[in-house]
Amino acid sequence: MTFDRFTILFLLCVVGQVCVSCKKDNIEPTTKPIDTTTVESPITVSTTPYSAIIEGVFYDDATEEDKVGIKFSLQNTKYITTSGTDSSAVYVGNGRHRVELRGLYTDTTYYFCTYRRVGNETKHESIMSFRTKSVSIETLPATDVYAYGAQFGLRLSEELDKSQFHGTYGLLYSTRPRAIREYSQTCDTTLFVHNLRSQTTYYYRAYVLIKTANLQDRYVYGECFELTTPDVGVETLPAENVGIYDADLVGQSNVYFDDFDDYGFLLFTRPREVTIDSVGSTTTDQTIVRLSADETDEKGRGRFVTHATGLSAKHSYFYRAFAVKTEVYSGRPTTSTYYGEIDTLSTNPLVIDESSTAVDLGLSVLWNSVNVGASLPQEIGDYYSFEERKDIPFGTGERLPTDEEVAELVEKCTWHWVTYKKTAGVAISSKNGNSIFVPANMLYIGKYTSGVYMQECDSLGTIGTDSTARTIYFGSDMYNEHEAFKSQNEAFVTTKIGVGAVKDR
Repeated sequence: MTFDRFTILFLLCVVGQVCVSCKKDNIEPTTKPIDTTTVESPITVSTTPYSAIIEGVFYDDATEEDKVGIKFSLQNTKYITTSGTDSSAVYVGNGRHRVELRGLYTDTTYYFCTYRRVGNETKHESIMSFRTKSVSIETLPATDVYAYGAQFGLRLSEELDKSQFHGTYGLLYSTRPRAIREYSQTCDTTLFVHNLRSQTTYYYRAYVLIKTANLQDRYVYGECFELTTPDVGVETLPAENVGIYDADLVGQSNVYFDDFDDYGFLLFTRPREVTIDSVGSTTTDQTIVRLSADETDEKGRGRFVTHATGLSAKHSYFYRAFAVKTEVYSGRPTTSTYYGEIDTLSTNPLVIDESSTAVDLGLSVLWNSVNVGASLPQEIGDYYSFEERKDIPFGTGERLPTDEEVAELVEKCTWHWVTYKKTAGVAISSKNGNSIFVPANMLYIGKYTSGVYMQECDSLGTIGTDSTARTIYFGSDMYNEHEAFKSQNEAFVTTKIGVGAVKDR
């Protein structure tokens, strides 16, 4: 049998009508999507990335005694009433019920229908839907960028409840824009990275790693930014607190001190381009000293100081700041040293008051510049024992120093072993620039190598011949020709020792 073209078209239309009729007979459940951003009576749904609250009038005649709830599922199917997850509702009054769902997947559509159980019968309503919110993350611009690091930041969705969040989030960064996951670190809101390279461009962005409804990993990214780390900067600053035999060398760096292997100063006596390789060189005509920093800025970066001691009076010195850093490139460690400019300082001259007047050392009392029985600072003067204290010829207003006044002299002034006017002894200098010279008065193998001087003793009247009393004691340091040890020591009361004097202010 053959059919013409018009007959074929007619038959196709008839078949189509039959199929449509069959589909109408096989009725699928209707779905009423709920707009989660607006209120739709009688039921509303409010969502977060991992939860949803369904609330409203589930049934017009529902009471508190009714067993009411919802069935929900990831699939929109007519079998949701049997295969969906059951969640009971809580009656909140005025015919309204409430269901709170937790542990949902983010950015996912869920389908649900309400139900009410009466006896052995359960009645289900039409299927509705809602979609959980997406997790969003924002990359914040980097701050505090320096040669070896920077502070990155991120901001998570305000709706994100971290107690429900089971993924990870943090920062990704790389030196290659196409390999942004080269380095990854989790963090909360900020991340300070200390392992960057100087003078290098980095690309970075925040991320959230979530699990989807089909248990697949999915990344959500913030905007990608870039930064370029600066070069290491080490600067030599002017010296501070320059004294007769010491000075504070000051430097500054734009790198955190913990990033360095070592940092400090090179101290030398000739204006030449010296490096740390010059330290200990046998070909140099000068002594080059490498000094590590002993004081740093509390912020962990910036200013650092070395207190240089053992210098010579009225002498010029040169110094420069340095910092050493070892970095690993392609698995190989490379050590680099950075230098500041060369600067200079001149120590102050030692000026001793030649008169017998008391000297202001910035302490609680004035100290005489000449010993009892002497007319010049370099003269030792007379010796007395503690039992001869009443015979000491003090001048007007003069007396022995107390234990507290001696301790103040020891702790608050700098002591240096010097030779003044061909006499060995100590120069005691204060921060205000004034100094006194106290000659050594104890012989050892034909040389004056130490000094012992009397101080006040409150119980002098009861001291026996074999008793001891407190003294000022000092001597030359065998390890450093410019340094002096000093302390408060004891001597037998019958031992003849030197006498210095103080005056009240």
